[in-house]
Amino acid sequence: MIVGRVMDLLEVLERPIAFAVRLLNPDHQDYVAVEEFFETVVKPVIENEYGYRLTVVDGKQAVEESRIDQDIFSKLRRSGLVIADLTGERPNCFLELGYALGRSARAVVTFQEGTKTPFDVTTYAAHVWKRTADVLERRARLREHLESIESRAPIVNDKPLIP
Repeated sequence: MIVGRVMDLLEVLERPIAFAVRLLNPDHQDYVAVEEFFETVVKPVIENEYGYRLTVVDGKQAVEESRIDQDIFSKLRRSGLVIADLTGERPNCFLELGYALGRSARAVVTFQEGTKTPFDVTTYAAHVWKRTADVLERRARLREHLESIESRAPIVNDKPLIP
């Protein structure tokens, strides 16, 4: 009886949010590669294996705030995990990654092999993905990266300045 009630409770609880910071412009030359990476690699690993609900603000869904940028930062603030893919070198992605790092969110940086990243990002342990590997191998590589950074301390100390 108790087990049944616990199971009922678990079914109604919302999964924690993983926010996707990524290239969303379908006219960009890297869009197809990024879309395929998120649909076949990131989403299955993050949702099916880690239990998160992968969320992106791309203008296709209703926003909770009055402006789309407010909605993005609101969701970033509430996310337990941020997956920031820098493929396509989009300034908004760097801004959103900076916000996540500044609030000490657990952030995972990814980008397609060959992406040029600024110095500050090259010092951060990132997952560099290739489109050429098969999907199971790509998922395994992402999993390995997630495990390798799991206990990494945040870049910004989130302790109060005045105790």
